[in-house]
Amino acid sequence: EPVKTKCIELTQPFMAGLAHILKNEGPMGLYKGLAATMLKQGSNHGLRFMWFGEYKAWLTGTRDPSLQRTLQPYESLLGGVSAGIFSVMCNNPFDMLKTRMQGVNAHKYSGTFDCLRQSIANEGILVCYRGAIARLGRVVPGQGIIFMSFEAIQDFISGIVEGPKK
Repeated sequence: EPVKTKCIELTQPFMAGLAHILKNEGPMGLYKGLAATMLKQGSNHGLRFMWFGEYKAWLTGTRDPSLQRTLQPYESLLGGVSAGIFSVMCNNPFDMLKTRMQGVNAHKYSGTFDCLRQSIANEGILVCYRGAIARLGRVVPGQGIIFMSFEAIQDFISGIVEGPKK
């Protein structure tokens, strides 16, 4: 992630970005923003699967997976799309922190919480949602396809392992 972020900000190819980090920050520069990345990625996937699980329970009328029916492809697509929207809106502040902690101006911050404090103090609370529209454009269709595929693959494998549904 730090290499990708630096390459984007410096408009450099991968190897040039990697060389820039190693020269200017040393090997530990590859781990800049690790806490913010863990917060972003952990909440990202947790929120998506939580949302999709609740969505499926609502559609099927039960939380018991053994009693839930298989969703139609359009239902799982919509569930994935809504999970993508939910996750972006809930964890975009972590993504903003991750990007800043790994960027070329990361030296301005003593850590993740200092980055959050300075960002809000200097730019207002809406800074936490900077880049959300672009993330929605990338995440939403992808999550729709992923969850639609997940449901279809899960149903296919269940049919092989457990046999046909009665």
